[in-house]
Amino acid sequence: EKDNQYEQSDVSMLGDMSLGSPPNYYVNVYDLSNGQGFIRVNNQYYGAYDGEDFGKDKDDKVILLPTGLEAGIHGILNDFLGRGSVSSPEELRSCSTSDDCDGVPYCSAGSSDHAVCTGGGVCVCSRAHFHT
Repeated sequence: EKDNQYEQSDVSMLGDMSLGSPPNYYVNVYDLSNGQGFIRVNNQYYGAYDGEDFGKDKDDKVILLPTGLEAGIHGILNDFLGRGSVSSPEELRSCSTSDDCDGVPYCSAGSSDHAVCTGGGVCVCSRAHFHT
């Protein structure tokens, strides 16, 4: 699920990023892996940002990543719910990344339907969603 999250956001869930300058002054239990939002401005990461450069670079973004527990549950639900109409595990395409899952025939419920690679190395339809 960590790899799937990285493909969607281009930010690693386990992140080795510093908060840059100025540092984050919101000292608490929140951090990158526990629900705190971050801002990326000009490829610098901030826990709090009040500058005027946000939005000038196409890669600027607000980042809120799921915790490891949330991502794990998301992956388990995708694996369980995403098998859908496939009756035997042998029918599932093998994969190492979600790019290997492009165009699987059993994920075609609509234009937004897509397949993801599970931790078990098979393509399943994405059925789990994060809600806020």
